[in-house]
Amino acid sequence: MLWRVLVFCILLGQICFGQTTVPSKERLRALLSNQNNWKSVIYMEGLSLEGDNGMTWRNESLPYVIEIAFESDGASDLGVKVLLKSNTNQEAIVGYNFANEQLYLNNINAGKTSVPDALGLFTAPLKVLRGRLKLHVFVYKNLIEVFANDGEVFLSSQVFPEENSFDWQIFTVGKASVGQLGVYEMIK
Repeated sequence: MLWRVLVFCILLGQICFGQTTVPSKERLRALLSNQNNWKSVIYMEGLSLEGDNGMTWRNESLPYVIEIAFESDGASDLGVKVLLKSNTNQEAIVGYNFANEQLYLNNINAGKTSVPDALGLFTAPLKVLRGRLKLHVFVYKNLIEVFANDGEVFLSSQVFPEENSFDWQIFTVGKASVGQLGVYEMIK
């Protein structure tokens, strides 16, 4: 899977723009390589889940990254909901559907915009082994980047949330467990 990078440069006094691609595994490595940029805010192991677990977490700021390792015990869908805002239906959903073998990013309710086709349901095929799925979900002010199974599959999308949309939660449809959960905020 390739990740698109916008390139900006000044060449012979002229501004030029271009686009290149970087393999998603390299992009993930680059994002995680300088651990001095991230501080750990949550670390847990061994959670058992069935349905929305009722636990909603609040980060203090953006950007943040959720690193989570799931194991399905019959779940049909599982993932995380990010950019939640109290008393609204605002959310972006990053999940995996076992029947369709698809990773998805649903940002239909992740804010309002006049940009056509900016909000929607984005999918990528992904086969998981023995019901195991590892996600890295990077949440920025106007962007979500998702890496599944250490960069095997990559999805990204613009988002347009309301201010102070820092809440997130884990969800499952059916039973699943979380082997590890880590949440990190960028040090400013």
